[in-house]
Amino acid sequence: MNRIGKVSRIICGIIVFVLFAGLGSLIVSVTDGNVYAETQSLNARARNSATAAAQDFIVTDTANEVNGEFSFLSVSETECSVKLVNKSTATKAVVPSSAIIGGKEYIVTEVSANGFTSAANLVRVYLPKTIDKIGNTAFANCAKLQRISLANIKTIGNNAFYRCPSLTDLVLPRSIESVGSYILRNNDTQVHVREGLNESALSANWNTGNANQDVDYNSTYREQRATCSICSYGSYYCITTGDILRSELF
Repeated sequence: MNRIGKVSRIICGIIVFVLFAGLGSLIVSVTDGNVYAETQSLNARARNSATAAAQDFIVTDTANEVNGEFSFLSVSETECSVKLVNKSTATKAVVPSSAIIGGKEYIVTEVSANGFTSAANLVRVYLPKTIDKIGNTAFANCAKLQRISLANIKTIGNNAFYRCPSLTDLVLPRSIESVGSYILRNNDTQVHVREGLNESALSANWNTGNANQDVDYNSTYREQRATCSICSYGSYYCITTGDILRSELF
């Protein structure tokens, strides 16, 4: 009987442990055929991180996010441009570095003219390092656009970010070779120009029409590198949720 009692106590202890551990266990849900896993405890940490550094990075409610969908057009034998398809609904656009067109793989090297224009709900954009050109009015009239990465951009077309009132900061990397006119017209955007960028690459009217004319030249501006609460390491975006944690990295 003593042995049975001892075994019973061990079993009870295991059950209690499992019940407590279950509070932080994975909750799996199926939405539109996709399986998403998240933990209540990790979500709580993510919310706390967002509160502590809300000015530095964005942790979003992924349940209400709509990922960008794209179309591609070949511009050479090996390269293609990209456009956003679901402009009325997309909130986040993580542009791929390559695409398949007619069974052939192309490198995505540019954002088409008007490619993301009037994307009404778009908040964040991640452009891969393969993209070096942003076409004319590519992101014009994106009223909610807050963050966009320009890590390897060489050319920015005219009116590229015209009427993007939520775009509070824009970093121009040292890779820039040509910036068109009025790229921030009707905005109030703080521009940070990296040291090493040749100012002759900036057209005479590049910042005309932007309410903020106090350009931060030779800038060392950095958004704080976020550590993902779910993946537990610093990254562009969380490999689990796809959340962009930090948009500017040079």
